[in-house]
Amino acid sequence: MPPGAVGERAGGLAAALDPTDPDHRAHREARRAKRADLEAEHAKARAGGGEKYGARHRKRGKLLAR
Repeated sequence: MPPGAVGERAGGLAAALDPTDPDHRAHREARRAKRADLEAEHAKARAGGGEKYGARHRKRGKLLAR
């Protein structure tokens, strides 16, 4: 059976979802959009919180954490 197919065994339980169902596709797209937003926020945090906060630190004579 291809991955994600109906009835695929996962951890001893039969999967009961249908990846071709429109409702499932809508939820998958919503999850992907939220994940993209989260990844963007994570990248901003890794960059020091954005240029505004980096400039504030440099103005105070401080170095950024990363």
